[in-house]
Amino acid sequence: MSNDVIVYDYFTGEANVIKPDYNVNFSLNELEFKYLLMKGFDAKTEVIGLSEIFVMPKGLEKLENTYRVLDQGTVALYSPGGSS
Repeated sequence: MSNDVIVYDYFTGEANVIKPDYNVNFSLNELEFKYLLMKGFDAKTEVIGLSEIFVMPKGLEKLENTYRVLDQGTVALYSPGGSS
């Protein structure tokens, strides 16, 4: 099991995997903001949530080996070497 963390930028759809002790640095100008979601990553593909729902993973229900989608939307996934 890995201790890596996915950092997902809600507004750009960009996702990166970092180590838990890594600092995420960025600068913001006045009235700018970022919304970053961070989630433990221990699989080949990780479900991030529905990209249209601001509070992710709301809209998804985790079952034993799968997810049930509860709302309409686009499911955001992360897979190394792929796109989110």
